[in-house]
Order: sequence, then structure tokens, then C-alpha cells
Amino acid sequence: MTVADPLLEAMLSRMAGPPPVVPDVSTQFANPYHDELGRFARKGEGRRVPTKGVEDSATIPDKTSLSGQPELKEAFTRAIYEGSKIGGNTPSAHTDQFQDILPTGFDVDGEEYDVAWSLWSRDADYPQLVFHGTITDADGRWAGDTMRAFARDLQEDSEIYAYHDRLSIRQGVQGQGIGTSFLAACEAAYVKAGINEIRLHANLDVGGYAWARAGFDFETADEAAVVVASMAAAAANEDGPDEYRQTLETIRRRIIEAGVIPTPFELSNIGYEWRSVGDDGHETWWGKEAMMDMAWDAKKILTPAVPVAVAAAAGMSRVEFL
Repeated sequence: MTVADPLLEAMLSRMAGPPPVVPDVSTQFANPYHDELGRFARKGEGRRVPTKGVEDSATIPDKTSLSGQPELKEAFTRAIYEGSKIGGNTPSAHTDQFQDILPTGFDVDGEEYDVAWSLWSRDADYPQLVFHGTITDADGRWAGDTMRAFARDLQEDSEIYAYHDRLSIRQGVQGQGIGTSFLAACEAAYVKAGINEIRLHANLDVGGYAWARAGFDFETADEAAVVVASMAAAAANEDGPDEYRQTLETIRRRIIEAGVIPTPFELSNIGYEWRSVGDDGHETWWGKEAMMDMAWDAKKILTPAVPVAVAAAAGMSRVEFL
């Protein structure tokens, strides 16, 4: 049985609002920072990936198997660069190949939900395919909408990864486990297709904490160092047990001296032994509150054996954070 976490559900439902307006195809590829997801605006120039030297799609053999990444990379390149000819949001056999990866339904404690997907855009400057999904319940009533993307870092010859951004859940069904179950369905679908990484931006106010508890790691060591430094600064300016500051200092020295990177889950767990019940009726502690104020770029590596976020190894139950 899936157990809903009000915090994770709240984080997912906060990302509400109507989908962005589809841009004019004639200008879609002119702006290197154009992205309906808003992902690259956060990173700016440092994340731009040049496309010079990328093989033209017309010269790539036509392979459409979803059996592994080599075939996916070829289909991905074709899908990206055919957009300049047929339009950024015009679907094709190659974009359909990626749309077919995405889950078309999921179950929440016996309640069935469907997801209808459509191509939202292609981005050739930072190669990605963006899809919009509409979630409906068994009676066809709208329950939410979402954005999912497939992308690739060409300068690193990276594998294709999934990028998670917007998920808006209808107010009347928030807190019932839709966000948690949908995340699990996405992860299982990616593993089946041979995609083993998810990236996202854990945003301020709940998101920084919720994704830490959902098993996501820092995308880079620098990202982890910045969050640790921010938490240490917050701890230095607050009243509380010295153990918080001592723990953060130990973690900071591990990074500097041994290159040992903490997990977001580890940071979110600081002070758990001194937890108390907050005004909203939920348990709270220092690390939880501190991570809610953090924004960080996240990644999660999926494996066929464990496609869904779990933290049993950390001694926490699924009920507490999923």
C-alpha cells in the first residue's frame, strides 16, 4: 500500500499554475537559454552545451529499439534536429519513441489514474525533449498536470537522463499519494527503458527537504559544499544544541580532507533525535527545517533492483518520507 507523505505531496502540489505558452517555432531555437521548464535559467551560461560538431540526423542510421542507450541516443539526436525542419512541438516517430517511455497510468491504493502525454517542445541548444502530461482519475476528471523531459550532456558524451520539473495536483486530491505513486511509476518506466538517472532542481520551501527524503543526491560535490556551508552559517546564528554545529563541522572536514560527500538525506536528519511536533501536527527537527530553506540541483541513479526511492538503509520507514 502506498502511504502519502503530506510534505512531499505539498511540495509537488505547490508547483501549480497553467503550463507556459508554447513559443513561436520560428524563434524557438534562437535563444540558447530558452527552456519552458526554466531549468537552465537557474544555472545560466555555465550550463550551456554547444552543439557544434553534432552529427546531422540525416546521416544517422535508423534504429528505433528501446533495448538500450546506443539506440536511444541515435533516436534522440534525430528527434532534436528534425525540429528545425518540422517545428519544435510537432511530434514524429522519434519523439513518439520517447513519449512511449513515460507511464500512461498508475495506481493509488486501488484508485486508477491515467496520464495523457504530448510533445511540448524540443530544445537544440541544450538538447532536450519536453513532454506535457495531463493526469485524470478513473472518471476522466482532471487531477493534475506535469512536465517531464529527456536530455543529454553532449560535451560529456553522457547517457540520456530524465529531468523532472512541474507537477501540479488538483487541490481536492492533494495529500492522497498521487505525487508519490506517479514518481514511482516514472522511475520504473525509466529503468525498463534503460534510463538510469533523474535530475531535478530541489527548490526552496519544502522541496529541498522532500527530495532529500526521497533518495536524491547532490548533482555535484560543489553543490553539497554550498549547502553544508549555508547550513553551518544558519546553525551558528541560532540557539540550539552544540551537536548541530559539531556535526556540520565534521561533515565539512570530511569534504575538505577526504572528499567524502554527504547525502542530502544525511543533512536532513541532523537533530532528528531532538524532534518535536510542530503546529501543523507533523514531526519537525533542525535538519528538516534547515533543508526546507535550501535549493540545490539533484540527481538520482536508478537501478533495476531498486527503481523507487527507499531509505531503509538509513533506518527510516517509507511512511516517514514517501
